This record gives sequence, C-alpha cells and structure tokens, in this order.
Amino acid sequence: MIISLVPFYLGNRLVWTFDPSRNSTILHISYSGDRQLLEAILFLLSGVTLSCFSFVLVICCTIVLVVKLNSKKKWRRTTAVRGANSTTTGGVGTQDEKVVKMVTFIAAIYIVCFVPPTFLLFFTVINPDFRFDGKYGGIYRLLWSVQLSLEALNSSVNLFVYLRMSSKFQQVFASTFLNKEVK
Repeated sequence: MIISLVPFYLGNRLVWTFDPSRNSTILHISYSGDRQLLEAILFLLSGVTLSCFSFVLVICCTIVLVVKLNSKKKWRRTTAVRGANSTTTGGVGTQDEKVVKMVTFIAAIYIVCFVPPTFLLFFTVINPDFRFDGKYGGIYRLLWSVQLSLEALNSSVNLFVYLRMSSKFQQVFASTFLNKEVK
C-alpha cells in the first residue's frame, strides 16, 4: 500500500509561500506538471486495481468458506444418521448455517459499501474535470461525502450483525460490556 502512494508524493509537494492577505508565510501544496498522470496512475493502482482484487478475494474466500461449511454440515448429518435415529438429526448443521449466513452477509455489506469509491476513482481517471478542484468539484465532494458515510456504515453495522447473528459474540459482549452472563 505504501508503494502505491509513491506517485502521489512525487506529484505533490509542500512549499512555503508568502500570503499577502495574511502578511505571513504559509505552508502550501504545490502540484507538479504531471499531476493528472500521476493521480491517474495512483487511482488506477490503489483505488481500482487493489479494490477489485480485494473484492475478488473476499468473494472467493466467502465461496470457499460456504462450500466447506456445507460439506461439513452434510458430513455431520450422514454420521449422525448412521450413529442414531434419523429423528435426532434436526439440529445438526444449524450452527454452520448461521455462520454461512453471517459471513455472506458481512461480505455483501463490505462489497456494497466499497464498490462506489472504486467507480468514483475510475471515473476520476476517465474524466480529469471530475476532481476536488475541477469543473465538477461540487458533485465530486458530494459523492465522496456519501461514500465516506457508506464506509462509516460498513464499519459500524458489523457490530450489530455479530450481535444479532452470533450467540457466542452476544455472550462475550454481555460479559465484557454489560457485566452479565447470557445463556
């Protein structure tokens, strides 16, 4: 991640400039002539490529986890049927089903909340006027403020998903923060 920010630091510099309205010298950001090219490289590399890679990785890992948990559930049911009466196998695999639902839901929330900035960064590469100080600066700032709200939502909603879907998390949360035992 640090290496992906090198183009940004090559194109932007902090310089001291005199501000006559304040009658003082202030630290100011100075952009190089290759600013648009360097930002395009940065946005494509860190914003689009790494984001798409993380989406693919999350989807693949979720699929592998779901497949493994489903095969584990089937194995448990077949061994439970062989070992006991088939009427006692009703609860076998319910915990695995809950885990599959929770992991899939968490992955879906992540992807839904982080796909829009990928599109915003890609659009910034395509249209150089779509930037903070560009022709469409107002809409740029509006969309990014909505995006930051989505990122905050993603970070905060996971707690409630775990509280709702994981009984073990509920127990640990209650004993840690509420100082009581939950059964």
